[in-house]
Amino acid sequence: EAYATKENSGNYLHISADSAELQINDDSKFLLHFKSSVQDQDLTYLILSKGQIVKAERYNRKGQSIISLSVRITKDLVPSFRLVAYYHVGSEVVSDSIWVDVKDTCMGTLKLSLKDNPDGKIYEPYVEFDLVVTGDPSAKVGLVAVDKGVFVLNKNRLT
Repeated sequence: EAYATKENSGNYLHISADSAELQINDDSKFLLHFKSSVQDQDLTYLILSKGQIVKAERYNRKGQSIISLSVRITKDLVPSFRLVAYYHVGSEVVSDSIWVDVKDTCMGTLKLSLKDNPDGKIYEPYVEFDLVVTGDPSAKVGLVAVDKGVFVLNKNRLT
């Protein structure tokens, strides 16, 4: 729904995307549509993901009513990101934002195995074993061990 601008200034900014869901390594195009009483002004845009500012840039708009912005989708933007853009006209801040979903994919390989267990031996409680985690260099891996009895008692939920 359209909103009334400050003191009926008629200034506005609208962001549109060429795709609603993207994948890593996609190049996404965003169009920023303007209507402003000032023709030469700075526009600031921010890309936010997971509570962090991933990118922030300023662009000088010299009378254009539409700016095309290309964004390369990287792993930093998974699972989603928000593009926020704004500009000032006097004391008025004109802004818009768009939320974009990025398809979750595993980036790399991960293998979990037991050392010296070619027969698939089942281990009893209190018996130590060596777990081998093999993956890409610098990969972040998290492990959790849950007793099966606790898992069943909690209706098959970890939390």
